[in-house]
Amino acid sequence: MCGCDACQTETPNRIERTFFPPGSPPAWQWQNPSPQGNDLYAVAFGGARQGVAVGAGGTVLRTVDEGETWSTTPKLTISNLLGVGFADGDNGFAVGIDGVLLRTRDGGESWALHPELTEDRLNAVSFSDPQHGLIVGDRGTILHTADGGDSWNGRRTFTFRELQAVAFRDESFAVAVGNGGTVLQSEDGGGSWDKVSVSTSEHLEHVMFASGEIGMIAGKRGAILTTEDGGQAWQAWRVGRGWMMGGAYADPRNAILVGLHDKALQTEDGGATWTTFPSEYMWDAAF
Repeated sequence: MCGCDACQTETPNRIERTFFPPGSPPAWQWQNPSPQGNDLYAVAFGGARQGVAVGAGGTVLRTVDEGETWSTTPKLTISNLLGVGFADGDNGFAVGIDGVLLRTRDGGESWALHPELTEDRLNAVSFSDPQHGLIVGDRGTILHTADGGDSWNGRRTFTFRELQAVAFRDESFAVAVGNGGTVLQSEDGGGSWDKVSVSTSEHLEHVMFASGEIGMIAGKRGAILTTEDGGQAWQAWRVGRGWMMGGAYADPRNAILVGLHDKALQTEDGGATWTTFPSEYMWDAAF
């Protein structure tokens, strides 16, 4: 596939099924699957038991029992929510299309709309500590906060590629990834960014770190990049042909990747080898 920004024909459509938006007739109540049926695109935990999943039509679900059960929260938007992240156990943010940004101050129990920062689609959010966080999105958008999300400021990235994911290795080092094999890195907590040369031009959808040395990037057509030196160098692999959208480390050697195919991937050696297990289409995972 062409790696240019204009080529969108094979980009996964995240603007999908939206059921029962605000204002729908009250005579209809969702029954199955419970508690709702909209697509879910991202999940994050602010504590050992407390987590949030977000998705189509402004859906926000909350769990307080490690994911055993989930409850819905009142919708504040009908825009699809594509990313969610926590600064600490109480403060979290959800981002989505049309630049929508939601904030919680009570671990996801209630949410408020944040003033609009951009009209660009926002795809992911990540925090290194309670004060410092990053949001990434379309047209090379990167927003940075140093005050726990009270204010956000744009950062120059020298790319107009869609940025799909961002992760901190530590309080100073961060990586953002996106379409056309785009990998950007910051060594000052997200204040400035440099492009990293990697051996793939595939769309990259996910980045994560297990420690100060171990990290992974995954994306389209089985593209996987791994690092053992904290992101200074990335080794390219190709595992199958699946389009991997998300994943999680259990520890530096054990991780899973999920995506838009009927199998998920699991490694027990830090990404050197992989096994598959049956799966529905999945957008994200968390331990």
